[in-house]
Amino acid sequence: MKSVALMIFFAFLGLAVGLFVGGYACKGSPLQEEKKVNPVSDEKRLKDEIGVLIGGLTSANIDERIFCSKRLSELTGLFFDYNPTASEEERNEGVRRWRIWWDKAKERSPDEWLSDALKDKNYHYRAQAAFILGRRGQKSGIPALKEALKDDDMRVREAAVFALGMLNDETSVSELSELAVNDLEPSVRIAAVNALAAVGSKGWDSLSSIADKLKDVPTLFVAADALGVSNNRERLVVVLGRLLDTSDRVAVQFALKRIGERQITELKVRVKELENTVTDETTKRLIEKTLERLGEKKQ
Repeated sequence: MKSVALMIFFAFLGLAVGLFVGGYACKGSPLQEEKKVNPVSDEKRLKDEIGVLIGGLTSANIDERIFCSKRLSELTGLFFDYNPTASEEERNEGVRRWRIWWDKAKERSPDEWLSDALKDKNYHYRAQAAFILGRRGQKSGIPALKEALKDDDMRVREAAVFALGMLNDETSVSELSELAVNDLEPSVRIAAVNALAAVGSKGWDSLSSIADKLKDVPTLFVAADALGVSNNRERLVVVLGRLLDTSDRVAVQFALKRIGERQITELKVRVKELENTVTDETTKRLIEKTLERLGEKKQ
């Protein structure tokens, strides 16, 4: 069975991709083939594509307008309130805004566009820009992402955390650790723990130092698996011990499985004490199995 941390990670990844990346495949669009061959990493080709896409916003073909609008938002993190299904007058106003922006933006880097988008008044656009910065893999976007960690909207903070994890940014370890412990939103705390694990050794070290400060069961799940990967036994014992102490049956069972799998003999006494208090039959059987794996002979 996959670990809880991986399930949480990929669930979040799926949500992020669904919210921020979902493309639009319009049958017969003359731009569809161009989407396939123009990599985002090639700045010149990217800018050429954007120029074509802005022109496509005025097309008489609604499918092409929808495609161009979706693709532009994916590449730039911007929308300018352009609605491809609106009246021609309303669409023209959106096109005008795109063209004004492009006159200045074409002389700048894509990361600068996205950094600007992180300041948009709409939280959705800010969150999308954060995710695209991480997906693009450009370290120059890190300062803007760090600033986004302070955003009032939890969805923006979560996207910025996720992006910094994708960028493996060691310079953000302090900020990520602070969020893992103190952010008011559980999803942000979980994302921060995942990001620390993604950073590597420096992130693992920081995660180890805050292990006894993590506040809720889902965050402890993720931390336990991350610490297991890093082979930090001392801190793993702390986290698993805290999970054993919760009243959450799933958390207790999770901890018991990890204790048995990793032969955490330091928690053997705690497991035996638990044996005398639980009433759930599944948990009782798991305690028995865990004690056997720890070398405790069945009476």
